[in-house]
Amino acid sequence: MPQVNTSKGAERHPEKRRNPDRPQPRRPDWLRVKAPVSAEYGATRALMREHNLVTVCEEAACPNIGECWAQKHATMMILGSVCTR
Repeated sequence: MPQVNTSKGAERHPEKRRNPDRPQPRRPDWLRVKAPVSAEYGATRALMREHNLVTVCEEAACPNIGECWAQKHATMMILGSVCTR
């Protein structure tokens, strides 16, 4: 299985990657999660990048990442950079 790290702009898991053969329908506005923009989120993200840490939050594309990282909470992946869940 290829190593996947969404935190550095790499492809997501091969089965989750957008495929021209299977276009995804557009989600309604009320269903979309807004991107996190708080200063605390930015500080946590910068810390993750600075130390080359991989989090479950990013690998699983968690929609609650903004809430957790704003409180400086993150779940680290200590046994590798690929989430197997």
